[in-house]
Amino acid sequence: DEVETQISHRIQAGFCDKNKVVKFNKKPIKSYKDILSYYRIISIAEDDIQLVQGAPEARRFFLNQALMVFHEDFLIQVRDYKKVLEQRNSFLLNHYVLTKSQLEELGVWTKQLWQHSQKIQKQRISFLKEIEETVNDLLAKYFLPTDLCVTLEYKPKNTKPNESFDVFWKRYQEKVSDELKWNRSLFGIHLDDFTISFQN
Repeated sequence: DEVETQISHRIQAGFCDKNKVVKFNKKPIKSYKDILSYYRIISIAEDDIQLVQGAPEARRFFLNQALMVFHEDFLIQVRDYKKVLEQRNSFLLNHYVLTKSQLEELGVWTKQLWQHSQKIQKQRISFLKEIEETVNDLLAKYFLPTDLCVTLEYKPKNTKPNESFDVFWKRYQEKVSDELKWNRSLFGIHLDDFTISFQN
């Protein structure tokens, strides 16, 4: 005979001295990572209309939050990406014109940022494909006419799918003067977006 065991956990959320406090089994947690394996949920609320009407930040936030729920290592990937982005932006902030050796150093930071971007972009694209298939299955099952269709298309900023780093860097060097002017990186997952199309 199989004996089914159920273990219950208690998650508490509140405020203490204007700071948000979350406890798991009465012990304070430091990050979402501590409870992700127990509390996998994506909620939908009225503010989620921002996915369609809002700025790209809302769509990026949705993608990141959803991927963190389903892939435990995604949070680490985003943190690593942000560290490289900060380093690259710091480099851009401290230079106005680049010597040949400084351009080579920027190339090293660029390659790291590009590599992190590529990895996260692939996960985002795959996740959007899953959502698109699920939504279209639901539309076909529950709505008439049955040819209703939603399309989700990932839009990377200043990068191209399946492009090698060498090709990207050769092409992208034209934008370095703009980056020096704005003191920030002009490519990467922090700038990407996706479109939601209904019936084209």
